Amino acid sequence: MNRIKAIQKLRKSSMFMSGLPDTISIPGRLGAADTVFPIENATLDELAQAKLAYDAEASEIYKKSDALRILYDRARKASAVGADVAVDVLIRAREID
Repeated sequence: MNRIKAIQKLRKSSMFMSGLPDTISIPGRLGAADTVFPIENATLDELAQAKLAYDAEASEIYKKSDALRILYDRARKASAVGADVAVDVLIRAREID
């Protein structure tokens, strides 16, 4: 079995593996450009480096999502309804100094 067919089988093996990308990007060092590798040729070290980069991206997304949830929750607690501007409700409720 060749590597590409093996990757295709891995993707079909579970819903978690279905997200396996075609390529991975390794962040460049000291201002160098990122390096892109086909997933079927990636070493364990390259997978680890790519995962660190994805983890950093995910962390930023989670921070934004959590901040939106907090803003939403605070506005609802201050009696906001669907068409209200969240920040305006918080200002009126003196939630923001």
